[in-house]
Amino acid sequence: MTSSQFSVILNISIPVRDFAKAITFYASLFEVLGAETGTLVKPQQDEEAALSFRWGRDAPSFTVVKKRDTTWVTGVSFTLRAPSENIVDTFYEVAIDAGATSDLPPAQVQMNGLAGYMCTVFDLDGNELNVMYVEPYREVVGKAKETPTHEVVGKAKETPTREVVGKAKETSARDVVGKAKETSTQGTQESKELVKKAS
Repeated sequence: MTSSQFSVILNISIPVRDFAKAITFYASLFEVLGAETGTLVKPQQDEEAALSFRWGRDAPSFTVVKKRDTTWVTGVSFTLRAPSENIVDTFYEVAIDAGATSDLPPAQVQMNGLAGYMCTVFDLDGNELNVMYVEPYREVVGKAKETPTHEVVGKAKETPTREVVGKAKETSARDVVGKAKETSTQGTQESKELVKKAS
């Protein structure tokens, strides 16, 4: 996995009440986002069943779990990245057709410091799904770093150097020329006095 593909998220797991309906619901949604076919995984001690979706061998996974105690189910919120605005539109349509509740139709939004095209729906158990298309983060960071380095820092270094060195040279030149003229004048007067005395 390259650095541009790296994600700190390894897995997202959500509890559901009706396992059969939930996996059918998520299978239809994640097919739009390019996920692999869901795979049953070994449930934990407090789970009856679990099915996991992946986007590649080293990519994060999303697991739907059926808890033994269904009263434990509570709503969670998560945001998934879409590869384009068209995928956000398709995701929203498929989700509504599958029984999701609309909270935000596809629109341009700002959220958690990100600006992009997003929709929000609630699944069959009240979990909030945000699907968002944003420009690659590395491009935004690159532009932000580029401006201060080349423009601000460059100008900051350039101005003092030219001004200080220029003034230093100018002052030095004036001093040297002034002293040279002064020495020359004194030498001329001394020469005149010597000529007078000799005559």
